[in-house]
Amino acid sequence: MRLTDLTELAGLPDLGDLAGLVNLV
Repeated sequence: MRLTDLTELAGLPDLGDLAGLVNLV
């Protein structure tokens, strides 16, 4: 499971975006 999925379930889109950026880097 991806961190972005967990953050979305938790209702924290900001953290999800940050996690996505980290994955790109």
